[in-house]
Amino acid sequence: MKKKIKRRQLERKEKIKPHESSDKPPLSEYPAFSLYYEDREYGLNKCTKEEKAAFADKISKLSQRKWGEIINSPGIGCTIFKDNSQLTRPIPPHISPDVKLIEIHFQGNKPMLGYREGSIFYVIFFDPKFALYKH
Repeated sequence: MKKKIKRRQLERKEKIKPHESSDKPPLSEYPAFSLYYEDREYGLNKCTKEEKAAFADKISKLSQRKWGEIINSPGIGCTIFKDNSQLTRPIPPHISPDVKLIEIHFQGNKPMLGYREGSIFYVIFFDPKFALYKH
């Protein structure tokens, strides 16, 4: 006889509650990913189906690791972008010039650039054609 896992049924009055904020250091947290500030000229909409699938696969894998592991593991393809002035596109105005962008390879060596705020990684640019800056 197979055992079935019952799904939890929410009562009509019950609401799903948001996660409570954490006092953990950011490197010990698991990442969340956001496309909220994505640049339209270098956005996910400019990527091929294969690149979009690779992005989904990459963030799925990264979300299983803590930020400390992501930043300190050389095989992941995560580096701090050294010079924001090399970019051919302006950084969104809400980001101060002293913020260092993070580059994460999402398909082979194809990078996405963004920044961290706590545990959230905001993807700003996808650069599958290597045209955003001199590589």
